[in-house]
This record gives sequence, C-alpha cells and structure tokens, in this order.
Amino acid sequence: MNSVWRDAWWLSKFELFRITKLLKLVALAFGSFIFFIGFFHSSDSLGSDHLVINILLDFFFISALTTWPYWLRSKEERFMRISGNFHGSSYFNFLQEQQLPETTLIKSRLFSSSIQSLIVNTILISLLLVFPSILSVALLSPEESLAFLFFWLLIGIIASLTLAASDVGDLLSMTKIIIVNIIFYGSLLAIAGFYYFYTKRGVVEGSIFLLRNYPVVTLVSVTLLTIGSYLYCYRYAIKKMRTNDYL
Repeated sequence: MNSVWRDAWWLSKFELFRITKLLKLVALAFGSFIFFIGFFHSSDSLGSDHLVINILLDFFFISALTTWPYWLRSKEERFMRISGNFHGSSYFNFLQEQQLPETTLIKSRLFSSSIQSLIVNTILISLLLVFPSILSVALLSPEESLAFLFFWLLIGIIASLTLAASDVGDLLSMTKIIIVNIIFYGSLLAIAGFYYFYTKRGVVEGSIFLLRNYPVVTLVSVTLLTIGSYLYCYRYAIKKMRTNDYL
C-alpha cells in the first residue's frame, strides 16, 4: 500500500467507525427482512401481476442498494446547501480546510463510501439469498449466488462512488437543480420503460438470467464498469476541487 492510500485509509477509518454503528446495521438488516417478507406475502395473497411485482421489487431493492448506505451518514456528511448556491458536504469542507493533499482527501472519500456500501449491501443481498422466495432466487446454485452477490455489490459501489464524488461540492441554482432532476429522472424512466416493455422481466430477474447464461462476460463487464466509474469519479472530484471556491 503506497503512502497516499495509507493516508486515505487512516483518514477514512474514523468516519467508518463513526457511521457504521452496529445497532444501525442490525436495524437495517431486520427492517429489510420484515419489509421484503411482508411485501411478498401480501403480493402473493393478492395474486398480483408478475411484471408489476417485479417492477415494484426492482424499485425497492435498487433504491435500498444505492441509497441506504448514503443515508447512514450523519447530516454533516451528506450533500446539502452550504451557503448561497454552493451545495456540498460540510464535513468535506472541514477536511479541505485542514490542508490535506487533494489526492488523499478524494481517495479517502471514495474509499470510505465504498466500504460502507459493501457492509450495508452485503447484509441486504445476503438476506435475499438466505430467504430465496424473495426476488425469485430460489433456483440459484451456490456459485450463482456468489456471482449474484458480487454483481450487485459492484452496482452498489458504483452508486456510492458517484455520491462520494459529489461531496466536493458545486454551484447549483434552483433552476439548474430542477433541470438536472428532470433530465436524470426523465432519462431513468425512459430507459426503464423501454427495458420493461421489450423484455417483460424485472431488472433483478434479468441480472439472474445474465449471470446464469453469461456469467464471465457479465462479471467482467460490471468489474470494468466499476473501475471506469472510480477513475471518472476520482478525476471529476479532483477537477471540481481545484475550481471550487471554498472561502
């Protein structure tokens, strides 16, 4: 481990010990279990449409996978309005004022966010595999279950890297925020609608199909996507940090 990564780990470990409290993780695990079990029992008893159920499950599962690790952060570590039109993380602003090397600071944010995502999402995904009636994973072999875990852990890391990169902050007027949200959620809905219309299956169900039929290609692709996401987020954060006015 080189000195930059060693310093990044030293900086991030205090945050990890503070935000990954055991009680939070236990509550999250049991909350996930109760929610998914209750949801499936109610939907089975109502005889709901298979595709509709898969869409709802995709929404809840992917939302939990990508956002729950972030919401375990303290308020100071989340993206918020700092002053005027400048939005970012007040905790990052505090660290930036300590005159730490920018490479160490950015890598510590990406590292701690990724580790937190791994911890939380390992619990969430393991619950789905332990209780296989959830998300139709009952027929997965042990090897396929490991591939499923690895695949979705990497998806969670990609989301965590994106959120961590935003910690550096940006100037965002209300108009810009509205436009960005319309473009982002509009694109997301368009892609999801296209996918569901042509495949007639859920996203999680589709990932199981890919992992079962094209495991090597699927896992290599998501691994390369994760590496690419890290490189992009790192360069974006460095560039933004150099152009932002933190005074």
